[in-house]
Amino acid sequence: MIAPEDQDTYTMACRHIPIRGMLALLVLTLGACIASPPVPSASPSLASPSPSPIEPGTSARPSLEPSLSPSPAWPTPDASLRLMFVTQEDDGTAIVPTRPPVGFSYPDGTLIPAPAWAGGLLQAAGDFLAWSRDARYLAFDGYPMDENGWVEDPRGVTQILLLISEPATGMLTTANPEGLHFSPLAGGPTWSPDSSRLAVPLLLSASMSRDSIYLVSPGGNPTRQITPPGAMFPSWSPLDSRLAYLDYTASDSSCGPFFPDDRPGCDQATLKVLDVDSGIESTLLEGAHVSVETGGWGNVYNAPSWSPDGQWLIVFSGGRDPDLVAVDADSGAQRRLARSVARGAYAAIAPDGGSVAYVSRATGNDEIMLIPWAGGEEQNLTDDPSSDINPVWSPDGRLLAFLSDRADRSRGGGYHLYTLDLLAGDVHQVSEAFVMTRPVWLPSPVH
Repeated sequence: MIAPEDQDTYTMACRHIPIRGMLALLVLTLGACIASPPVPSASPSLASPSPSPIEPGTSARPSLEPSLSPSPAWPTPDASLRLMFVTQEDDGTAIVPTRPPVGFSYPDGTLIPAPAWAGGLLQAAGDFLAWSRDARYLAFDGYPMDENGWVEDPRGVTQILLLISEPATGMLTTANPEGLHFSPLAGGPTWSPDSSRLAVPLLLSASMSRDSIYLVSPGGNPTRQITPPGAMFPSWSPLDSRLAYLDYTASDSSCGPFFPDDRPGCDQATLKVLDVDSGIESTLLEGAHVSVETGGWGNVYNAPSWSPDGQWLIVFSGGRDPDLVAVDADSGAQRRLARSVARGAYAAIAPDGGSVAYVSRATGNDEIMLIPWAGGEEQNLTDDPSSDINPVWSPDGRLLAFLSDRADRSRGGGYHLYTLDLLAGDVHQVSEAFVMTRPVWLPSPVH
């Protein structure tokens, strides 16, 4: 049951998926689970279910120092910063990607002509864009195409693809083999630190199973399943072979069997960390919260956020108004960062590790909040009657890109892309077209 105040954003979330994509997802959620070999497990002792508040100066703080105050060495934003995003439009039946679908802009909203290599991104559907750490590859989701447009299989379903582009060479490859669908509702692709592997949620189209996490390679090596069914929202450590993810198993038969929903107990998952090289898996936190309601987009962006030193994971813990907690990636020890975050979602730790941005509905609408890592008062960064969601940090930590419906709120329109300068306080609208999904900051080596 959707509360009246949530109906608009929930409706927009449904509308942003193209009709063919919605059919695919509907079919994929009707099947039964498949069996899978168990993953070796070594579960550390869990910390107290009531984590203590974080205190300034405690060991919970990452080693990097914050830099969110004006500095003489940092008078203006990095001039090389550029945003990349998929733009969308209403074609009368659904919200679909524009043609061409990918836009580029400076943070102040000045549009940039698309580079030549962007011509290979016509299949982009708009759920995810993910650059490899070395900026050599770009992974994104899309649909099979021929000269007439999207291609359906004999059942009338369009397979959702994971595609990998290599801008320097113009190479474009399909990363998921025939019979495996990319599962955007279970999170996006995440690259290993050495850019040699990609972890991504996929599911078997033949049996319509729950999604599992697979390893794929831009070099075309065989795809390998690394988790049992039910694994969602993979997030690779910035330093090594550890992969964090959420394992969703419905608490009772009334819950949706494939994806979390908003009923009590049906929005809970287990935070796990798998060492991809050794196969050893650790259970770190039972009852990790999986938001499915904030902005109507929460079921796409619940991936755990790693601290820059690879020591901590940031997640929400609890029910409808969960705590925002830091979880030690080795021991499972917890530290509370923020208490009872109303409809909490989209936690993202700053590049310097000094603060965490996240979304709360404590004011009655979606606001982007900021909390210092060392503790203290949270700050409302957006403070607007619109729905402001999905904060994405710039590489230098000065800017946040985010989505907001403030431009079309009165007309019941869609979301657009904005940037917020945390030092100057300036907010810029970047896109005139809809941007319904997560933007990315363009790596500096890519032109």
